[in-house]
Amino acid sequence: MIAESSNHPISLFKFRAGNENDLDALHQDYIWFPSCADLNDPFEGMAFIDGANIDGTLYQQFRDKFNEKYKDKSERHYCDDHLNDKDFVLQWFDTYIGMWRQSTAIFSASKAYQYPPPNTEPEHVLGSMALWGHYADGLRGYCIEYNFQQLIKSLESHSRDNNIGTADVDYSDTLRPVLSLKTYIEGFVSGDTKKSAMDIQKAFATKHNGTWGYEQEARIFTGKKGQYKIDSSCIKAVYLGEKMPNWKKRSIKACLDAKGAQIDLCEVIIDSSGRKYQLRIRNYSG
Repeated sequence: MIAESSNHPISLFKFRAGNENDLDALHQDYIWFPSCADLNDPFEGMAFIDGANIDGTLYQQFRDKFNEKYKDKSERHYCDDHLNDKDFVLQWFDTYIGMWRQSTAIFSASKAYQYPPPNTEPEHVLGSMALWGHYADGLRGYCIEYNFQQLIKSLESHSRDNNIGTADVDYSDTLRPVLSLKTYIEGFVSGDTKKSAMDIQKAFATKHNGTWGYEQEARIFTGKKGQYKIDSSCIKAVYLGEKMPNWKKRSIKACLDAKGAQIDLCEVIIDSSGRKYQLRIRNYSG
C-alpha cells in the first residue's frame, strides 16, 4: 500500500460490501453487533473443554450449588435431573457455553496502529487484497476507519452499557483454545466466576491463524445483538473501492459532507502501472 506516512491512535477498519444495510448504517450513524453464533467462522467460540483433575466431590458440590441457585428458575429445563453428577455438570456446561455463543454480541474489525507499519508488523490492512476481496466485494465496496477510543466512548455513552469489552484476537496455528471445566466448577461453587468468564471471553477471541490471520482482528463485545448508535466523530476516514459504481461514491460523499464532522474520503485503486501486487490510496473529490 502506498500513502503518506502518519502516526495515529489505534484505528479499527471495517470493510463493507456497500449493500443497503451497510449504507443505512453509514447514513444513520450506527454499527451492527451480530451474536457470536451468527459469525462466519464455524469454530467461533468452540473451545476444547479440559475435564482433567476433577473428582466426584467437586461434581457433587456443583450440583448442590446449582440446585440451590436455580431451584425455582427456568434454567433448570436445560438439565436432566436423572443424570449422575458428572454427566449433569457436563450437560450444563455445554449448555452454558451455547448460551454464551447466542447471547454474546461481537463487532469485529481489522486493527492498525500506524501507517506505514514497522518492518516487524504485517502488511497494513488497507493494503490487504484479501480483505478487499472477501469483505468489500472485490473493491466494489468500501472501508470505514474508526477511532478506536472514541468509538468505545460513544458506544458506552449512547447505550449506557458499562459492560462493553474489547479484545485483540489471538491466532493459533494448530490447537483450539482450552477451557478448564475445573476452574469453572470451582468459580461456580465459590460464587467468584470472574476467572472462568475471562477464560471464556479469551476463547471467544481465538481463531485459526492459517484461515483468519490476515484479518488482524480486534473485537468489541456487548451482551445484546442489534444496532448500536455512535457519533459521526468516531469515523476518521472512508475508503472507497475503485470498482464501486460512481453513483454510490457520490452518495457516500454527500452523506459524509452532511455529517458536519471532519471525515477524510479516499479511494483505493489497483496499482496497474507497477509490477507488484499492490493497492494505492488517493483522495476522492467526486
